[in-house]
Amino acid sequence: MDMAAAKKLNENPHKLYFKSLLYVERWFTSTRFEVIICDQEDNLVFKSNGPLHYYNMPSMEADIRALMRGLDEATLFGINHISIYCPPRHLIFEYLLGISYPKEKEIALLMDDVKRIRNRFRSSKIVMMFEEDVKFVSRLSIETCIICLENIRPELMFSGCEKGHRICLTCAKSHIKVKLLDGMIPNCPQLGCKSQLSIVRCGVILTENLCLMWKQRIKEDSIPYSQRFYCPYQSCSYLMSKTDISSSSAEKSGLRRCFKCGGSFCIHCKVPWHTSLSCTKYKRLHTQNDDAKLKSLANANRWRQCSNCQHMIERSSGCDHMFCRYLSRRSSL
Repeated sequence: MDMAAAKKLNENPHKLYFKSLLYVERWFTSTRFEVIICDQEDNLVFKSNGPLHYYNMPSMEADIRALMRGLDEATLFGINHISIYCPPRHLIFEYLLGISYPKEKEIALLMDDVKRIRNRFRSSKIVMMFEEDVKFVSRLSIETCIICLENIRPELMFSGCEKGHRICLTCAKSHIKVKLLDGMIPNCPQLGCKSQLSIVRCGVILTENLCLMWKQRIKEDSIPYSQRFYCPYQSCSYLMSKTDISSSSAEKSGLRRCFKCGGSFCIHCKVPWHTSLSCTKYKRLHTQNDDAKLKSLANANRWRQCSNCQHMIERSSGCDHMFCRYLSRRSSL
C-alpha cells in the first residue's frame, strides 16, 4: 500500500458493522462474532468471523464483545475515523449514545472497555442502521466454503477446528467420513492448519456409526502398531494391546480371552484357541495352505506388500510410490 492510499485509509471515515450469532445444533451451542469494515463507498475493507465462546453467552454481552472485536480490528488497520452502525431500538445503541446506562455490572464494565477503545480514534460516530443497511450487510455476510468453494449462509457453516476454520455442513460430513474410512483421524482441511478436528464438537453432525468409528481410530492411534492385537473372531475384531493381553493371564500356554466378546484365542498364533494342537503343530498344518492361498490371491489381484509394515496393498491409481500409514515412510510398489 503506497503512502497516498494509506493516508486515504486512515483519514476517510469508515463504516463498522458488527453482530453476534448463536448456533445451536442438538446439544452443541456456539456463540460467534461477525465484523465487517467498509470504506465510505461501501467497498469491503475487512471481514472476519469466529468463535467467542462455545456456550450460550447472553446476547447483550455477545453483541458488545463483537463490537470490541470490530473496533480492535479497525485500530490494527490504522483507521482514525469510524462510524459504528447499530440496529435501531437496541440497548447497545442507547448505551453508546449515553441515553441510558447498563444496570448489570459486567455489561457496564464491557461498555467502559468499549469507551476506552473508542478513545483511540480521532472520531467515532454512532449511526442507526436502516433496512437497506441490513440487506447490504447480509450480502457481505455470505461465507465461502474452502472445500466446495460455494457461497454459503453463515448458519450453514460449521467449525470442528480449535482455530475456528469453517466449512459448510455438507463438506464437513463428507470430509470426516472419508478420513475415517481411510483409517485416519480427521484433520482440519484448511491449508496449513495442522489441527485435528474435535470429536466432541463434530459428533453432533455425524451418525452414531461414524462416531464409533472415530473413537476406534483414536484408540488405534494411541496404541503403537507393533502392540496392536485384534480379536480373531470376525464378529468381534476388538482392538487390544499386546501388553494388556500379556498381563491379563498368568498362563504360559498362550491362551487368552477377548476383553469384549470373551472368546478364547492364542496370543502366539493370533487365531481362535486350538485346544488339541500345540502352536507348532497348528502352524505346520495351516501355514503352508494359508500362505499358498494368500499368494495366489495376491497374484490374481496384483497386490504387493508394503516394504515397511508388510501389509498387502493395492494401487487403484497414481504413481508407483506410496506412504506407509503406520510408519509414515515412503516405499515403492
